[in-house]
Amino acid sequence: MKISKSKALELIDQKIAQFNDVLNKTNYENRYDEAYQLAFDGAETLITQLFSSDTAEEFKLVTSSFFAGGLSPVRELRGYKEHLRLCIAQLEIYKMRISSFSEDDVAEEKKLVK
Repeated sequence: MKISKSKALELIDQKIAQFNDVLNKTNYENRYDEAYQLAFDGAETLITQLFSSDTAEEFKLVTSSFFAGGLSPVRELRGYKEHLRLCIAQLEIYKMRISSFSEDDVAEEKKLVK
């Protein structure tokens, strides 16, 4: 797959906007709703396409470190919001990585792997 640097950055910006929208509308009842699933699954797919499946697995691991069962609803919602913020922060890191590559590096499939 060939993709330009500007297109890769645009796609990541779209995912960041999706996560921000989910974060801004989040309450206890709508956690993990369809909007969240579209943002998270879409980010995972995008990261796989731009980087690798290993990088997508790393994304899942890094962003899920705040989950714990059996918490009060307030703490659970706080953890969920932190998870969303981590997703956004990690996507920002990927944007910085892409920004540091030349156009030729980005255009070649799987060139963005660590």
